[in-house]
Amino acid sequence: MKKTLSVLLLLLSLNAFADQTGRARYLRIEKAEAYTVVTVLDPWKKGSEIGRYVLVPGKKQVESLPKGQVIKVPVSRAVIYTSVHSAMVEAVGAEERIAAVCESEYLTSENLKKAVRDGLIKDLGSATTPNIEKMLLCRPDVILATPYENNSSGNASKTGAPIVQLPDYMEQDPLARVEWLRFIGLLFGAEERAESLYREVCSQYESLKALAATATRRPKVMTERKWGSSWGVAAGGSYIARMLADAGADYIFSDHPGSGSSYASVEQVLERGRDADFWLLKYTMDGGRQMSRADLAGDNPVYKVFAPYQKGTVWGCNTISTPYYDLIAIHPEKVLAEFIAIFHPELLPDYKFLLYHKLK
Repeated sequence: MKKTLSVLLLLLSLNAFADQTGRARYLRIEKAEAYTVVTVLDPWKKGSEIGRYVLVPGKKQVESLPKGQVIKVPVSRAVIYTSVHSAMVEAVGAEERIAAVCESEYLTSENLKKAVRDGLIKDLGSATTPNIEKMLLCRPDVILATPYENNSSGNASKTGAPIVQLPDYMEQDPLARVEWLRFIGLLFGAEERAESLYREVCSQYESLKALAATATRRPKVMTERKWGSSWGVAAGGSYIARMLADAGADYIFSDHPGSGSSYASVEQVLERGRDADFWLLKYTMDGGRQMSRADLAGDNPVYKVFAPYQKGTVWGCNTISTPYYDLIAIHPEKVLAEFIAIFHPELLPDYKFLLYHKLK
């Protein structure tokens, strides 16, 4: 009896630990009675950290705190470097706490764009060289930044506000990226809403994945276009590659090393993708104009060689006029549904496309 009870307690503790750590590879959340420690791991250097934050409820007086940058929560005024993280803050219902953003032209939320136009949210310009004078005037409690390998946050440290590093885009699982909403929720006092949203997204995503698994065929898929001298591709360990597999497709670079964006030679793409069944690509065109096959061929005649071009199975997404980047981070189940509707239309016969369109 005692042995059975011990085993049961061990399983319960392991389950609690699994639920606490979740799917994310680079995010660790550890709750104590008087504070929460959030550790952000370095995606580029195994075993290293790029940030450790001790979140303390604003009215609590804690005598002894663990090592880390102390942040009083919930924060009231935040500076946010990317449109995606601004959308995450809006998703947990804390958009009124956004004091300033960088590169507001990339915002897709009508509410946030209006707040910028009305002066309620300041635009600090480029995320690589934000206007520090304006930032200082915003008196931020926290700065949400996006780290890159061998890159720093520059002069933002002059504000004295804690700089929170959010490398969520480096996650290899789309649902792991959504889990970063939990951190956002803790920062802005919206933990329950963030948790509810995360669990809802996971549930819907897994249901769609199970639906795609019932397909009787797995089409061959190529992605993106030539950029400079190389072809931009999603690495085989990226969440995009994972989503294509979850949508019931075989991605031509599923074995390509890396976990983020990468490059392949045109020759490699020709070798692997000439006979692909589908071609998915993202592009930017002002005014909401949709790319056509003529536009694609005018960009580079080599595109005419690929079977999807010849068969009319090229699908494009204008990332200026659609919320693609917000959805991929917050609602990947909606992007997964688009993929399934493209590859296996019989599984979602009444689907209405929000992001992608077939090039005409």
